[in-house]
Amino acid sequence: AHVFHRLTELELWDDTLVLVHADHGEELDDHGMWFDHHGLYDTNVRVPALMRLPGGRAAGRVIRDPVTILDLAPTVLDVLGRPELG
Repeated sequence: AHVFHRLTELELWDDTLVLVHADHGEELDDHGMWFDHHGLYDTNVRVPALMRLPGGRAAGRVIRDPVTILDLAPTVLDVLGRPELG
């Protein structure tokens, strides 16, 4: 939250792309394990990614199609108007 407040103070919030993502999920005792990521359970392989686009574009949009972490860089470059770099 501190970063978001600071971006607002600096008047950069509306021009900033924010991306929150992880490389794997956690079990949290769903399969008898805590803070572990062995196996191909949904709890490990389905990882949410949150993206806030500059200016609030596409606010509330949910993408339900399966993607991989390899899709993140091309998506960010496309959002920034630089798809040729991906």
